[in-house]
Amino acid sequence: MTYGRWTASLSATMRAESDLAADSCLAALMATGQMDPMQAVFRAMPTNQSPIPAHAPEALKEFFATQVNVPAWADHGRILRGERVFLANGVPIAVVLLCKSIPEGYAAPALTKVLYMTGLLQDRPLRRLLGVLQMVLDVAVDGGFESDGKALRVAMKLRLLHAGLRPLVRQNVPGYEAAHGVPCNHEDMLATVMAFSLLVVDGLQRLGAGLSAEEAEDLFYPWRVFCACMGIPDAYIPTDLNDARAFYRAYAARQYVPARQNVEGVLLAQANTQMLQELLPEWTRLFGLASLPHIYMWLLMGKTACDRVDIAPVSGHWTLKLLAQLAIRAAAVNEDEPLHAVLAPLTRKLSLAVYTALIRREYNGEPAILVPTKVADVWKM
Repeated sequence: MTYGRWTASLSATMRAESDLAADSCLAALMATGQMDPMQAVFRAMPTNQSPIPAHAPEALKEFFATQVNVPAWADHGRILRGERVFLANGVPIAVVLLCKSIPEGYAAPALTKVLYMTGLLQDRPLRRLLGVLQMVLDVAVDGGFESDGKALRVAMKLRLLHAGLRPLVRQNVPGYEAAHGVPCNHEDMLATVMAFSLLVVDGLQRLGAGLSAEEAEDLFYPWRVFCACMGIPDAYIPTDLNDARAFYRAYAARQYVPARQNVEGVLLAQANTQMLQELLPEWTRLFGLASLPHIYMWLLMGKTACDRVDIAPVSGHWTLKLLAQLAIRAAAVNEDEPLHAVLAPLTRKLSLAVYTALIRREYNGEPAILVPTKVADVWKM
């Protein structure tokens, strides 16, 4: 099977490349013994809008000064339209993120071996996955790409986090690079961003959420810009949803493996499923709704993707399956709705309230991003 421009040769090139600017910054900080001051600086930036303090190490200030930029080709009008589509559909997007975007990616050992090494997603899945929701908000909410916006800041912090993870993977996961390429390489990073963008669009459309073709492209667009902010070269960034789907098909064909070849992915998927069930209020069990996470995963991922991470099918519950789909459709508001002008502001407020309430269950303020120099450091975040 062919995948357009996403050839095996291009995949090999992407897997051999990392974020050289972030790697160089980290190397400079370590060479001058400034890792501890850098962590102090990150702790002094309580939100992703906080400026770099004046006392920050020079290498860190230079990295932020030269790298924290929106690409010249970015269309701010399209970014704003995408942010509005996100907020109008924030509740169903949260369902798609938790029941498709995150577990579907666990089929790639290149990703799961890095995630499993930290121990957090299997032992503290709620805390880490709500950190993911905060990152999504930083990218998708109004103003994220304005000067010193949250999307720009979180991109810089994540790039340094990945730079810190690369040597840790080499030290703690024998044979990783020979099997999977450079840890946190360009192809894996692009696939991760596609999980939060392309898979969200496809998940909403699979559930009949009612996105128009234009709205779907608008929802995807800010994530194209975020790819550039994450240090992914422009030549690798999908030009539109069709190009993104071709990339994702190629990535899945080359990187996703059966469950029996990916023990870490199965364990992470099990932890994710348990976490979703624990998020449900206690009263839902009285009405037989405890199967909702499984139902949504099967509706959104389909049999092939669920089998890859050993998510069991849900037999029966036909009425509940129908209601699950209808609930998503009711929660989505697109521009063709007759009451769009009235409903859109309400759904935006509801979306922010839901995300904020979930995140505050685990974090006092925003999740912290630090740069690890040993595996135990990841637990401090």
